[in-house]
Amino acid sequence: MSAHEDSRTIAAEPAGAPVRMERAEPALRLAGVFKRFGAVQALGGVGIECRAGEVHAIVGENGSGKSTLLGVASGVVVPDSGSVTVAGRHLRGGHPRRARALGLAMAYQTYSHVGALTVAENLVLAAGRHGRVLRRARVERWAAGELARLGLDIDVSARVAGLSLADRQFLEVAKALLDRPRVVLLDEPTTAFGPEEVARLHELVLAQAEHGVGFLYVSHRLPEVLGIAHRVTVLRDGRSEGTYDAADVGESDLLALMIGRPVELAFPPRASTTSPTAADEPAAGGSTEGRSDADSSAAALLVRDLRGPGFGPIALEVRRGEIVGVAGADGNGQTELLRAVAGVVPATGEVACAGVPLDRRSPRRALAGGVMFLSGERLRESLFPVASVRANATVSVLGRFARLAFVSRREESRAVTAVAAELKVRTPSIEQPVRFLSGGNQQKVVLSRLFLRDVAVLVVDEPTQGVDVRSRFEIYEALRGMADLGLAVLVKSSDPVELAGLCDRVAVVSRGRITEQIPAAELSEERIVGAFVQTRDVARGENGDLAAEPGRRADGGSWWFPAVVLAVLTVLAGAFTATRADAFLSEFNLNSLLLSALPLALLAMGQSHALVVGEFDLSVGALAGFVVVAASFLLDGGPAPVIGAGLLALFGLCVATGGVNAGLTRLLGIPSIIATVATLSVLQGVALTLRPTPGGVIDIGLSDLLSRSAGIVPYAFAGTALLAVGLDFWLRHTRGGLIVRACGYDPGSAVRIGLRAGRARVVALLGSAVFAGAAGLFLAAQVGVGDARIGGTLALASIAAAVLGGAGLSGGRGSFAGAVLGALFLTLIVNALPMLGWSSAVGDISRGAITLLALALFQGGAIAALVRRRRATP
Repeated sequence: MSAHEDSRTIAAEPAGAPVRMERAEPALRLAGVFKRFGAVQALGGVGIECRAGEVHAIVGENGSGKSTLLGVASGVVVPDSGSVTVAGRHLRGGHPRRARALGLAMAYQTYSHVGALTVAENLVLAAGRHGRVLRRARVERWAAGELARLGLDIDVSARVAGLSLADRQFLEVAKALLDRPRVVLLDEPTTAFGPEEVARLHELVLAQAEHGVGFLYVSHRLPEVLGIAHRVTVLRDGRSEGTYDAADVGESDLLALMIGRPVELAFPPRASTTSPTAADEPAAGGSTEGRSDADSSAAALLVRDLRGPGFGPIALEVRRGEIVGVAGADGNGQTELLRAVAGVVPATGEVACAGVPLDRRSPRRALAGGVMFLSGERLRESLFPVASVRANATVSVLGRFARLAFVSRREESRAVTAVAAELKVRTPSIEQPVRFLSGGNQQKVVLSRLFLRDVAVLVVDEPTQGVDVRSRFEIYEALRGMADLGLAVLVKSSDPVELAGLCDRVAVVSRGRITEQIPAAELSEERIVGAFVQTRDVARGENGDLAAEPGRRADGGSWWFPAVVLAVLTVLAGAFTATRADAFLSEFNLNSLLLSALPLALLAMGQSHALVVGEFDLSVGALAGFVVVAASFLLDGGPAPVIGAGLLALFGLCVATGGVNAGLTRLLGIPSIIATVATLSVLQGVALTLRPTPGGVIDIGLSDLLSRSAGIVPYAFAGTALLAVGLDFWLRHTRGGLIVRACGYDPGSAVRIGLRAGRARVVALLGSAVFAGAAGLFLAAQVGVGDARIGGTLALASIAAAVLGGAGLSGGRGSFAGAVLGALFLTLIVNALPMLGWSSAVGDISRGAITLLALALFQGGAIAALVRRRRATP
């Protein structure tokens, strides 16, 4: 029985319980929801109900309020008024975690997975459970079973960033269904899909609906909506235009409701002279062999024998005034082909623009040669989200408005205003940041660059991805208008209807090669789909795996490598020093070396924790120095209770400092590198006020206690090393450590999953301060007096030690044991210099050079990609 035939739904049971169908609350109800952003009324009293077992679609133009509505329903956006209930229980907004606890999950259009982690690890994060200790084999078996339950075949050991876009989208849906929720929000779930993937998704959704799961389905693709939905709600300008049974409305009815007027034509007419005759067209496979040079020179874009990652050889031409489409099943090399033409990915072969060989060493050089590329990843690759409409439109043509190196804001604004009006960019001002615009208006801002710069060829990947109906029409008109003015357009789209209506010719790509070119007279959705459905296997072998993405490997495969390298370097450096100074291997020297390394090791461990979550703590050195000064007052001798009280006071000071750092970053939004510099200055100032010159005495008994050793190894150093190994086990093999790494790699996705990324940062900064306090205590025991200047260079040294040990400056990576080894190595250099008769300058140079080398090794993937590009491009 379909959901729109009966309003029966599941009772209020825990998520994952067996479905019991009875009359009860809807799976999801939004009532009277109002939300305003500044002067914009995003939602004006919207109400909607999604029943259990129902697929309820929401359609509307970009800017109609769909995204805001989903944000309210998922708990991310707090409404100004109105209510949200999940199976009868009220949702208080502010965090997706609360919505998931009630049984609501969401599959995001922009994804919520962490690309640097494996599929299995992402599923563990999304599940919200799976035990405290994670054993890889067991986790992967569980993940494979969960995907099999949903009918999905995805390699659970693969890094998510290396999956095809379609597999990433299926993974996003799978994550939403893991905990068997009552209702699932699907935000443009078919953006990356071809027809076959759409059918698979719909089969999965309907199967889950049969088990009582309600779906709120948002899409711009009206045929898909009408093919799966039981009911459809139309939004326009933040208000509901009504809810309709899908069986009672058609596409034209929905379009009229969405834009407020009847719709006649979806595509602008083709110019009669743009498409070449059948005799002029390349044969199937794209070969241009045997054609005359005169014929070839007529092409604005000429591609010959182009080979790259996942495609080739390719031969293709696009003439002036012609729009040529690229079609194919997902993963057959279409995107890679476009990116290679525009110089984004390395490829061999010939590409010419207007008869001139194109320099493809970078997109900038390709643009200078007349080829402009518009990526399907709008916000990540084509726009600067925080910059204004004006700045994004003119970013590549500022020289046009410059006089003696000064940009004329008046001329720039006049030009952008005119182009924005021509493209119908809906924005309150050209100074509005583009991240506040709808997807369609963002795409128009990208297109506006065409009107401000002379180019011969436009290469577009997914021109209307995530774009509403009205904006689609306007983008089609803009592309056709530019073609009519002589521009050659090469466009890839996963929507065969779009290709059939927009293009003059469509090249079908299968297994990395052009298998057929369809002329305008034969273009239709059925003809395009039929051209590649029989040969949709992904090309592999010499062309490689199309799903693979260069870059970092899945986290966890070689995290220990820097520590191993450091251990080897430390042994070699020690052996070298021992051959030239007999005193180096003395028991006294080795014990002193380990004791000297201990404070830096503790600081580096705390710094590693901060770096893993994407933070910097530059106050650790000053905090350690402040503890030394405070210890000269609080730990200057006396009975054990007095010393104990002094230690507790020092601990409280460190926690308070960490709390200040966390408060500045978490509550006020100040970057940690700025906040901790401010804390550093305050701590140094207070320490110098208390001890302008070294003075006071640290309790001798405490110093003796902290310096006790077993042979050459201090007990404290051995304990620190064991603690580091234990923390590495926690970081790599427990759910808590996985959450910390995920929050560092991609905090936005972590929040969407329902993780507490903010709390992870707070804990890291508190931990860094506590480690700094312990380091200060050992420094105090070693120097014996209060010295305010003792921690001056320790902050930078701690970052260097952490980086040497494997920490990444962008978050997500780190090793506590590696940090200890990094501290030991840096201390060894300082210890060996006098014995070798070298100056301290040599040590400074060595430490800096080695740190830079470590950074270069961590960026090895990017460097290797650059080298490959240089070699592959003529």
